Amino acid sequence: MTFYQGTNGRVALLLPGRQYSNDRPLLYYSRAVLAAHGWSVEEVWWTPEDLLSESAVQKRIAYELEKVADQDPLVVGKSLGTLALSLVAQRGWPAIWLTPLLDRPDLVLALKSVRGKTLLVGGTADEVWVSSVAKASGLQVLEMQGADHGLEIPGDPLASVGLLHELLVVMTSFIKSI
Repeated sequence: MTFYQGTNGRVALLLPGRQYSNDRPLLYYSRAVLAAHGWSVEEVWWTPEDLLSESAVQKRIAYELEKVADQDPLVVGKSLGTLALSLVAQRGWPAIWLTPLLDRPDLVLALKSVRGKTLLVGGTADEVWVSSVAKASGLQVLEMQGADHGLEIPGDPLASVGLLHELLVVMTSFIKSI
């Protein structure tokens, strides 16, 4: 885990994907946006043991959420990190879910219990993004046309950077609203 101290007394927890770590653009710049607004940020880094099974990931997620439970955190999860959705929903915490696994019935069911302010972000070329599920959730949705699971446009780095810019603008507005 890496911790960055902020100035506003708020904390955000970053939960990466299986093959998408906190030093990749979506999470790196999520941390940068949060830090620019005074948030402390705790980055989770999966260990090989965490990734042995889904139950191991769930155990690590529960542990990390419990560590910040008394700080009214914001949770930012990418792909595998979105397995935290039901626990975060139960606690009523705000969340930003980047490429949530909306092809999983358990996560679709968990969306129905979300009470905290939530932003869902996905791309139309991502096989785990189910646009109809996201839109039916009643939550704030940012859907990126042509974006894959990394929220990039394959073969078009300039378009990909444009999508990242769009995400950061929406994320900044979201963060300011909570």
